[in-house]
Amino acid sequence: MVKYMMKFVLGRVSLALCLLISQTSVLASAESVPFENFPVGDAVPQIGQMDWDWVHSKVRNMVVQVFVFRTEFNWVEPYKTPHQGMASGSAFFIDQAGLLMTNAHVVNAEHGIYIQIPCFGKRRFDVEVVGICPDRDLALLKVVAEDLVVIKDELGALPVLEFGDSDKIKRAEELLTLGYPLGQQSLKSTMGVVSGRQAIEGSFMIQIDAPISPGNSGGPALDKTGKVIGINTGSMDAERAQNVNYIIPSNEVRLFLKQLDQAPVCRGVRLLRKPFLGLLVSDGSEDMARFLKNPLTGGVYIPGVIPGSPLDKAGVKEGDMLYAIDGHEIDYYGEIKVDWNEERVAAIDYVSRLDPGETVHLTTYRNGAKREVSVQTVFADMLPIRIFYPEYEAIDYEVIGGMVVMELAINHMPILIKMNPRLSRYLELENQFASKLVVTHLLPNSEAVKCRVLRPGMLIDEINGRKVTTLKEFRNAVKAGQPSGYLTMRLDIESLGGILAVLPLARVLEDEPRLAATYFYRVTPFVESLSSHTRASSRPGARLLPAFAGALGGSGNGH
Repeated sequence: MVKYMMKFVLGRVSLALCLLISQTSVLASAESVPFENFPVGDAVPQIGQMDWDWVHSKVRNMVVQVFVFRTEFNWVEPYKTPHQGMASGSAFFIDQAGLLMTNAHVVNAEHGIYIQIPCFGKRRFDVEVVGICPDRDLALLKVVAEDLVVIKDELGALPVLEFGDSDKIKRAEELLTLGYPLGQQSLKSTMGVVSGRQAIEGSFMIQIDAPISPGNSGGPALDKTGKVIGINTGSMDAERAQNVNYIIPSNEVRLFLKQLDQAPVCRGVRLLRKPFLGLLVSDGSEDMARFLKNPLTGGVYIPGVIPGSPLDKAGVKEGDMLYAIDGHEIDYYGEIKVDWNEERVAAIDYVSRLDPGETVHLTTYRNGAKREVSVQTVFADMLPIRIFYPEYEAIDYEVIGGMVVMELAINHMPILIKMNPRLSRYLELENQFASKLVVTHLLPNSEAVKCRVLRPGMLIDEINGRKVTTLKEFRNAVKAGQPSGYLTMRLDIESLGGILAVLPLARVLEDEPRLAATYFYRVTPFVESLSSHTRASSRPGARLLPAFAGALGGSGNGH
């Protein structure tokens, strides 16, 4: 199991009100058919009479082991062949069409998935990813048609699990987790109790004390009625805590299934994200409210509103204070009281359960004046600086002068933040609304290294005197400056005042075939076009740049 939680601790936590688009889904088959669809021969006991022995006797073939061939994208040298490996996890059937639920991190970066069902021994069946939501760590799989026929011929009907209501689960209630820990190829079960609920990195989890080991991820957590009340997802590092493990609430899974067919299709898979409503909030205080001449009953401060968002259009401004959402009073810490949880919850958890097109009513104050704002929930654009998924999204890059340039992503942080700690500011939500260009790698013995100024992790602010934030702007600026014969860059303007780097363009282009052949990458179409233009515009008698003999003329514009 690959741990899905990022290892970053933000210096200052910013709360963003998020909204997932949710409409009646065409995935009607995802409504599970419970135990009676599985020919077990026994009558289903009445609720209240069920016990763990009965549950154990019915779930054996409902939980399957998942094997994944995966690749790991190289975020500093994106032209390199991805690292290859294999991983395993767990999943379970949810309907007769062959749909299975598991974690996104189990199948992320997959290039081939198959499952083993206990009653078939070590025989393996092919499955494919139908949809995935990395933000919720959920994925929907489906058995391929020909294998589904084989399975049904043997079993008669698929053994499916039904989802329970995770909102009704209480502390100290018993549960049973199922899965295939540590890659072991026989189903294991573990008893535990519900410890409570916990918000982790923007997601609302149920904390349990039943162990969740690598390989258990994607397996179900069942209550005494045999219904799924959560999906195993992760655990706290054993060095930090004992018996602290997490499951994704079943009602989060329902939201995922309901909303999935509204998600865009990326490389044949529906990729569902959590878009932002457009509002940043931070903790308020009585002194803050008094200073801003607002009521002392609570409320959070609004440090920023995303330009063009519904709240921006509705007139919500930076410096306002937010006091209520749909009549739920917000305290100084951004939390409200709801009827579906024992304790107060963050406003982010409330908004994430709303349907699309639903009207949200906000109560704000500005300099003592009360304002009632109503906006309809909409699907917002993705943040420019975010986590990207190369298996579902095209990743652009440019290699020129021995310098690898990419648009900054959260994926870069584990490596580049060690080289430039100032990049940590882009882990903060409020700094992710505008693209940034970053140098991810320098090739040895290149013009980029010889200039002795450039370093991996540096941000590129200007090219040939032009402000640049995207690769499109980068390429346009390089091309526009070609007549000067130089490629000039201003870097890290915000933090270091703007370091100047100057590369001789003729030598950069002349050196490109050697670098491409030495470091096994393809000369990008953009660099080829620069070289072709230079050769075509050379005056008679001038030394021409050599052709790109020996260098591959492929693409660096999307992995």
